Amino acid sequence: MPILVNWTSIAILSAVTFAWVNIVDGHLLSKRLPGLRAFMLPLGTINLIYGWLLFYLFPLPQGVSLGPLLVAVASGILRTAAVIIMLYYLKREEVSRVIPVVFTYPIFVAIIAVLLLGETLDYLQWLAIIIVVAGAVILSARQSPFGATIWLGKSFLLLLGASLVFALAV
Repeated sequence: MPILVNWTSIAILSAVTFAWVNIVDGHLLSKRLPGLRAFMLPLGTINLIYGWLLFYLFPLPQGVSLGPLLVAVASGILRTAAVIIMLYYLKREEVSRVIPVVFTYPIFVAIIAVLLLGETLDYLQWLAIIIVVAGAVILSARQSPFGATIWLGKSFLLLLGASLVFALAV
């Protein structure tokens, strides 16, 4: 029986892989490593080696102006800031509460595209945005042992900020 490889199966495989990466990251940060720095040092070293290798294999084309390079560097800085915020909260909160909030960034991308690029969203797309936002808010709630609802509060707002920074880095 042939294996069907299409964009749907690749997207699902990507989501499953990324879910496992987030679960392992959360476990390492909250249970195995003494702090965020102990996690970031080997991760940063590996990324630096990969970056140098890819830069060597795929050098910049001739005549690239400074503007696109600065935009790429700014995007990298923004993405790094968002990842650090996300990892900081993965150490303190449950993975199932952090990741859904941070990965609402496509909503910010869509809204920024409407505001800056003049794109339009139809009513189903706006409804989808509302549903995703409601889901992120609901996931950020939990019950205390006494039955009261506890919200992530400041954490939720900072995670939404990380989501916005991810959107700006795109």
